[in-house]
Amino acid sequence: MALTSVPAATITAPRPDTTLGGSSATITGTAGGPNFASYSVRYGLGLYPSNWTTIRSSSTAISDGTLATWNLSGLADNAAYTLQLRVTDTSGNS
Repeated sequence: MALTSVPAATITAPRPDTTLGGSSATITGTAGGPNFASYSVRYGLGLYPSNWTTIRSSSTAISDGTLATWNLSGLADNAAYTLQLRVTDTSGNS
């Protein structure tokens, strides 16, 4: 598979090690590329989560824009969370 056929998956904000406040956070970035089918933005507790919670899934490609709005209410105070962006192409690869 040529490198140019790899789906694009990039979170540009929030940056790693960012402390979030308020009731929500906007997650921005890019999800798309050749043969794009869908993307999902998920979060998990800790640096290496064993469980993931989906924030948003979509079949619409995003180029340097808002991927999701994360509702922060109900999350543990002073805890570390990891964000994950998964892009799937039409053959089911992610």
